[in-house]
Amino acid sequence: MTSSARELPQAGALVQIRALLNIWVWPLTIALVLGLEAAAIHLVAESTVAPFFPRGFDQVQYLTESYQAYEALRDRGLIQGLGQAMAEPRVQGWLLQLEAAVVFLLSSPGRLQALDVNLAHLLLFLGISTVCIRRRFGPGPALAFLGLVLSARTMTALIGGPFDFRLDFAAMCAWGALVAVLALAGEMRTWRQVAAVVLLGELVISLRTIGLVYLVGTVAGLFVLAPIALGRTHRSHVGDVRRRLLVSIAC
Repeated sequence: MTSSARELPQAGALVQIRALLNIWVWPLTIALVLGLEAAAIHLVAESTVAPFFPRGFDQVQYLTESYQAYEALRDRGLIQGLGQAMAEPRVQGWLLQLEAAVVFLLSSPGRLQALDVNLAHLLLFLGISTVCIRRRFGPGPALAFLGLVLSARTMTALIGGPFDFRLDFAAMCAWGALVAVLALAGEMRTWRQVAAVVLLGELVISLRTIGLVYLVGTVAGLFVLAPIALGRTHRSHVGDVRRRLLVSIAC
């Protein structure tokens, strides 16, 4: 066997190894970064935030509503408890309290568990936005985005950040994920993206009712500006984009 013949299997093996690395390195890197950040926020909340009284009356209100929903789930069962909790007149938003109540039911009631719900929304925002940025611009800008967000002062703020159990932070995270899907995931060419917009939009509205105004205004603006946004090369897709945007608004 000649040396060139022996090099062919080796080259093929190297190509396969590189392909596997390209497939697994990126998700493992993001999982590692998000896992470390989640662990850091949870440990800080456990030692320096959760043991103390929450600042601001809004947190007390939403924590109280979460405990009441938890008691309904525990006493009446999951289905009836959910019905009772959702029937409460909470005009500003209702989903965050219900999410916390379910977490309480699965673990134990407490402020730390409620803050973990905030943390879950943060990870949702970071994960979806990072994937969208990577698909559009590559891994470098996606990692830069992660670094910028995680170094923001909001990450350590007691008011307005992940340590603040109010409706605004969770709704802001859901809104950020929605904006990333609308702006970076494509041009509304697939129904998968429409489903993502609908689900994230419903999440925003359920977390913070006033989010309906931002959502309808943004999607309606995209509907009007679609020909300009798509440009001349993709202007033929305007009808499809507008049709999917109308479906999103209707839902």
